[in-house]
Amino acid sequence: MTTETSTSEAPASTPENIDRAVQRVRSEQRRATQLLAGGPKCRRLSALYEHEARLWTLLTLHTPRGIYQHAAIEAECAARARAREYAELARQWAAHTDAREEHAP
Repeated sequence: MTTETSTSEAPASTPENIDRAVQRVRSEQRRATQLLAGGPKCRRLSALYEHEARLWTLLTLHTPRGIYQHAAIEAECAARARAREYAELARQWAAHTDAREEHAP
């Protein structure tokens, strides 16, 4: 006679859930890099990096002070900087496209 043992897993902690969400966002970033081009690519990447920055902000709220919290803050700042860079590239792309359309015959 076999007995089944139920192995109930403990629910994931908030930092674990945030880590999974960051991994999903980074996967979307890689996909956007491969599948999109031009202005749409820049806009999508800007939004994804901003989303990643918000996740890092959330993680800092659930991380004890110390080196891990400092690392989360650094990651948040880096993601926010990338979001701004891609937003600027999207604006430049749109301006370039608009200028090209004005000069088209």
